[in-house]
Amino acid sequence: MANPPFFSAISGLNDKTEDDDLYGFGGAAGAPTAGNAQFDGGPLKALNNPLEGQMRPPSQGIWGGPPTSGGIWQSPGSAMAGPPRTVDNRPMSSHRKAGYQGSGQGQFDPLKQGASMQGPAPPLQKKSADSPEEQCLEMERKVNALIEESAQLSLQKDYPLALEKAKEASKKERMLCKHREQQGLGDQINIDLTYSVHFNLAVQYQKNQLYTEALNTYSLIVRNKQYAQSGRLRVNMGNIYYEQNKLSLAIKMYRLALDQIPNTGKDLKYKIVRNIGNAYVKIGQYQDAIGSYETIMEGGNPDIQTGFNLLLCYYALGDRDKLKRHFTKLLNIRKYGASDDDDLDEVMDEVEKENEMFHVDDHLRAEIRERRKQHMEILLTAARLIAPMIEKDWMEGFNYIIEQLRHYELKDASSRLASEMQMCKALQFLKYKKYNKAIDALKAFEKKDKQLKAKAATNLSYLYFLEGDIENGQKYADMSIATDKYNAKALVNRGNFYYVKQEYDKAKELYMDALAVEADCIEAMYNLGLTTKQLGQYEEANYG
Repeated sequence: MANPPFFSAISGLNDKTEDDDLYGFGGAAGAPTAGNAQFDGGPLKALNNPLEGQMRPPSQGIWGGPPTSGGIWQSPGSAMAGPPRTVDNRPMSSHRKAGYQGSGQGQFDPLKQGASMQGPAPPLQKKSADSPEEQCLEMERKVNALIEESAQLSLQKDYPLALEKAKEASKKERMLCKHREQQGLGDQINIDLTYSVHFNLAVQYQKNQLYTEALNTYSLIVRNKQYAQSGRLRVNMGNIYYEQNKLSLAIKMYRLALDQIPNTGKDLKYKIVRNIGNAYVKIGQYQDAIGSYETIMEGGNPDIQTGFNLLLCYYALGDRDKLKRHFTKLLNIRKYGASDDDDLDEVMDEVEKENEMFHVDDHLRAEIRERRKQHMEILLTAARLIAPMIEKDWMEGFNYIIEQLRHYELKDASSRLASEMQMCKALQFLKYKKYNKAIDALKAFEKKDKQLKAKAATNLSYLYFLEGDIENGQKYADMSIATDKYNAKALVNRGNFYYVKQEYDKAKELYMDALAVEADCIEAMYNLGLTTKQLGQYEEANYG
């Protein structure tokens, strides 16, 4: 008995309806159906389709899939056997596109933006020049330009024209504010610009000595609560009252400004306190002035000008002990531009010498050099002022000051203050008509440096001229000119000896050389007039 086909023996094990095929594959193209593939007991033939070489899952009877009727392979997912399914009529599956059409370039662009994104970006839209905002910005630029021009003219000391520009800026700023209010742009009003306009106008009023207008303008700024730091401008108002000699009002304004300064602004506070002390000195209230100056000197940031003012107050009160103590403190005040490192100062001095050698200079170095020169001049003035009075004997006072200055020169060898005071001591002998001691003191400078030697020779020439010693006088006059040919006083002294010898032409030439060096030399002018008179040149004598 022949064995039945393998699938026919089991095809009816579990007959189900066609609707039970819930998870089929939906009849892909080329899938075996009742019309193109049937198992007849022989081996399964290969199918010519895109899925060739890939096995489809069998029916439920063997592999757990739903069986087909009659033991025939049907398209997985099909409800019944039928004709072959094509791409157009096959059911939707996860392998088929769901309604999106490709762009043809393989790019995902559902919103069709590819064309608009190609090429350069479109230019930004420009605001219209006639828009209210642009008009306001243009007016602001004009106001700022006027403020800068006014400040530059003030720096050049052209105060009337600077005031005109400041007034024009104020006028245009008011027009700008009115324009913004009319256009409904009141919230865009520039408070900083308004402050700058008013401040510059007040400063220009002050520079032109229109104090009433300046005070009114400053008052407008100070009373405006929108300006947080406007209270500091009371210092300017105090300066105006100081110039008007209204010292009580000046002190009041300084104190009001002092209350507006925070504790972090110590330098500004000390400057205001110094102004208060200066006002007290001008009133004559030296004790109050001393209190202000001592606050600065003891506050950890003393300066040479405040120290000198305090010394003047002690001098006015005649307090010798405080003068001596304070002069020592004055010598300990640091010079402008000096540092705590002595080695660094020496390096800077060497650099400055090299710059002078190669004629290298800049504004900052020139400013430092000028302030150091002022520092030395203040110290020398203070020494000359107090030396005759700090002791009962003026010579002892000079000796004390010279000794202190010698200690100072150990720290700053370039100061030469002790030598300058020795020169003053020699001249002090002249005041008391002790000519021999003066000559001896001045002759000691012959071994000093070039500058001091020239000064000593000039003074010795003058002394010998007073004594009638023409020979020695000419000797030291020539020595002084040889040391410094641009010394106007030495030229005058040399001309005096020619005048005494009635060599008026040579005397006239030397007097004119002295005026060429120092145009306001009174001695040269007067002696030139006498010389031209002796020569009979009366027109020149009248001019001289």
